[in-house]
Amino acid sequence: MIGLVNSLRFALVSAGQNFYRNLAVSLAAVFTMGLILLMVGGTLLGTHMLDQVLTTEQARASNIKVYLEDGVSLASIENLRRHLAADSRVSGVHFESKDDAAREAAAQKELGDSLKVLGSNPLPASLNLDLRRLGDLPAIDRMVRLNAVVAHDTHPTDYNPDVIRKLQGLIVAMQLIALVIA
Repeated sequence: MIGLVNSLRFALVSAGQNFYRNLAVSLAAVFTMGLILLMVGGTLLGTHMLDQVLTTEQARASNIKVYLEDGVSLASIENLRRHLAADSRVSGVHFESKDDAAREAAAQKELGDSLKVLGSNPLPASLNLDLRRLGDLPAIDRMVRLNAVVAHDTHPTDYNPDVIRKLQGLIVAMQLIALVIA
């Protein structure tokens, strides 16, 4: 036991003496190691934060609003809702009435004043779908466009393939950058 304590004491004293003798090299080594630790920690923190942001954006982008024709019966809407809820690609379906859509739009700064000026509610009722995967958006969009309950004007859904394609490209690029950095 005493030999172990003496060996430890000798090692610490020798390390201190050598550190002091070669102070410039020792400080450079300590600074370099500290810088490396900061860079590794920053990289880990950055990739974790980036992953959280991308996951949030992907979850937000995996939603689609299916606009419904005015005057469609509630039974037809419920039939479509049940059909969509039974689809394995869909994780949730929520009906939004015209009044709910107006309240949601009024809460947005840029649309709230426009609705007041119009005096009436031009917003359609919708079924809001939460999808399990971002990649299922095109197929779900094509499927719901064929239903008679869905509005058949220029925009039956709020799906925009260009935005989704760019978002998927951004997600892949950021994941590759994070992989290269890590």
